[in-house]
Amino acid sequence: MVFTQEKNAGFTLMEAVVVLGLITLLSTATLINFTGVNDALTLRKERFQAALAIREAQNMALAIRLLSGGVAAPAYGVNFSANSSTYFLFADRNNTRRYDSSPSPSDQKIGSDRIMEKGIKVGSIASQLNGPPPAVNITFASPEADARFVNNSGTNLGEWVEVTLTNRSGSFTTRIRVRTSGQVTLR
Repeated sequence: MVFTQEKNAGFTLMEAVVVLGLITLLSTATLINFTGVNDALTLRKERFQAALAIREAQNMALAIRLLSGGVAAPAYGVNFSANSSTYFLFADRNNTRRYDSSPSPSDQKIGSDRIMEKGIKVGSIASQLNGPPPAVNITFASPEADARFVNNSGTNLGEWVEVTLTNRSGSFTTRIRVRTSGQVTLR
């Protein structure tokens, strides 16, 4: 008597269910992590854009950029406000080292407001002096482009300021520190 064993090719139902379960688990984990990675990359991009705006204001002061009418402003700056997803560059025409937002301002916005993407906003602002201000004006005076930091009422904020950017959920943060020497550090 000879016994032969049948050979079955393929998967059993149990093996197919286990493989599909593993694929679903790995796909879910990847999608969840993708959101976090995407938020971190967007935050990093916005940090570079904000630092670039600060450098742009510094370069305008060094180059003594002419405004409409062929007049140069004594200083150029960037205004950041806490809990805001926008910031803007401005020409400080009256040399107060802050943006004058009165009904007939003498200062001039340069371009439009810069809007940060995907819920990124200024989480907080820190300074060497006077506690955390609700807003900061980072200005550079022509022709040396020396930096000065004041809040919206004109109070001096010291030798450095730090702008913290955060994502919508607050799970990721990054910082931009600017010193009076003009050094911009990304953290």
